Amino acid sequence: MNELRLEDWIPAGVQVRIKGMLLREYAPDDLSLLDQDVLEIELPNDLRVEVGWFPENDPSGRFLLQIFRNGQPAPVEAPMEAKSPIEVASLIGDIVRKYARRPAPAA
Repeated sequence: MNELRLEDWIPAGVQVRIKGMLLREYAPDDLSLLDQDVLEIELPNDLRVEVGWFPENDPSGRFLLQIFRNGQPAPVEAPMEAKSPIEVASLIGDIVRKYARRPAPAA
């Protein structure tokens, strides 16, 4: 597998915890990896980014990124969509830059 290093998209000095992995490309044999729980990134300020693929295992689907405050059921902002793993990594970098150093807005 050709894993995409998300650490390369995270600003230096920001501590995150990454659960799961994102491939650079998904071949037909990798479709089982495209489910609702692709990645979870724990950010500072009790925030987490959840990345899933919808519809599950469907090659015509898309990634959906949602930001949650721990303990809160509603997302902090509207979900974001991406078609490619590079788009996902770029959005994660943007999210970390936006939220890592200041409190997130109240939900």
